[in-house]
Amino acid sequence: MIMNKRIQHLPTRTYRRENGVALFAALMLLLIVTILGISSVRTGVMEAQMSTNEELRIAAFETAESTLDAVVSNPSNTQVIGAVGRKVCTSNWPTACDSNTVIIPPVLVGTVDNANQLMAKVIRLSPAIGPAPPGYSVIKYQSATFRAQARYNGTPTGQGNTEVLEGVIIAFPKPL
Repeated sequence: MIMNKRIQHLPTRTYRRENGVALFAALMLLLIVTILGISSVRTGVMEAQMSTNEELRIAAFETAESTLDAVVSNPSNTQVIGAVGRKVCTSNWPTACDSNTVIIPPVLVGTVDNANQLMAKVIRLSPAIGPAPPGYSVIKYQSATFRAQARYNGTPTGQGNTEVLEGVIIAFPKPL
């Protein structure tokens, strides 16, 4: 007995109606992923630039602060005997001074590309002789006040630019 088997064929799909919809969807997905990747890279580059700028700003501030500390710690820059308003500066300070005798220590000058990037000024403030600052005996000490200013200009070499200004009180023994 021979059986008559019919082979049934599954219906074939017609791909003519799709007309490249899958290709279009894949291209759109690829475009979206590319845009996300590019924006992520740009964000990373921007954050790297921001952190570099922050490091340069901090380094410039620390250089100016170190310069100011070195200038103030030198007694010849903060003379307690002298006229009120007397200005002593480095030779490269942009405005006129009474004396260009402030010298920045070579250790600091060696940390910058050009010695003209560092400058400092110290001004004697009034009164000429004041009372002792807190923590000192008023009977045995008196004081002199100063305004000290230091600038670091590393802009030409891309190293930042900053200025530090602080008040200084020097306590010294009263003459006997």
